[in-house]
Amino acid sequence: AAGPSQASEAREVPDDFICPITAEIMTDPVSTSDGFTYERAAITEWLRTKDTSPKTGATLESKALIPNLMARSMCVLTGEGGIGGVISLQQALEEAPTVIDGTITGLTPGRHGFHIHVFGDFSKGMVSAGGIFNPFGKNHGAPEDEERMVGDLGNIEADDDGKCTVHIEDRLVKLIGPHSVIGRSLVLKAGEDDLGRG
Repeated sequence: AAGPSQASEAREVPDDFICPITAEIMTDPVSTSDGFTYERAAITEWLRTKDTSPKTGATLESKALIPNLMARSMCVLTGEGGIGGVISLQQALEEAPTVIDGTITGLTPGRHGFHIHVFGDFSKGMVSAGGIFNPFGKNHGAPEDEERMVGDLGNIEADDDGKCTVHIEDRLVKLIGPHSVIGRSLVLKAGEDDLGRG
C-alpha cells in the first residue's frame, strides 16, 4: 500500500496511471484478459493465489498478462500567481493521435496559447526551453492547419474562475517514434495565440 506521501502524489495524477491493487503510480503496466491494467509485480502476486479480476471479482479467462504498449506521459504545470495543473498525454500507436487531457487552474479568464517547446528545461526560463517544437521546419499555425509546427496546440480557454479543462486529440504530437515529445515542455502563454494569422 502507498505511504502518506505516495498516496497524496497518486491523487494528483489521472486514475489511468494508478494501479488498482497498490494505489501507486504504475511503472510497468500490463493488462489482464478482462482488459484492466495493473502494475506487473502486483498483478503477478495476485494471480499466484487467485484466478479472478481484482477490479470486478469475475473469473479471468486466462492468467496471461499483456504488456501495455501504449505510451503515456505526464506534465505538472506550475506558474506565477498560483497557476497549476496536471496534463496527461497518451498514444496507443505511432500512427494514432495523441490524447492530451487535464485541468489547469489559477489562470486569468479567457484564451491562452498552448505549445510544446523543444526542451524540458526552465533553468533559464524560456531561453533554456527553446522554441516551439518544430522538427519539420513548418510555419506557426493552428492545430487543424496543414502548415503548422508540431508543438502548436492552439488556444485553451479558462472560465470565469480561472479553470480550464483540456482535451486535445492531435495527429502530429507523438509519444512514440523519432519525433516524440516526451522530455519536452508544455508552455501556456499569458494571452491568446494568433495561430500564425498575425
